Amino acid sequence: MELMVLKRDGTKEEFNMDKIRNALINAGATNEEADHVIPDVAAWSETNAENNVIASEAIRLEVIKQLKDVNPTAAVIFEGFKKA
Repeated sequence: MELMVLKRDGTKEEFNMDKIRNALINAGATNEEADHVIPDVAAWSETNAENNVIASEAIRLEVIKQLKDVNPTAAVIFEGFKKA
């Protein structure tokens, strides 16, 4: 069964590593940093999902945590991407 992401508006969509990669690059992370962060976030998401569903906000917080280890500046920028 595919990992699903619960969005803030209550909808669900498939977990998409490309969306995370694009956001990381837009925040200033390098491809290498993204390559380091994404597998860890994906594994964390699978482990912490309930019934194969994980909240988008939980993923966001884990991305920030992981990114702080490899590029603190990009982590601050990524943190500012929170959608209204």
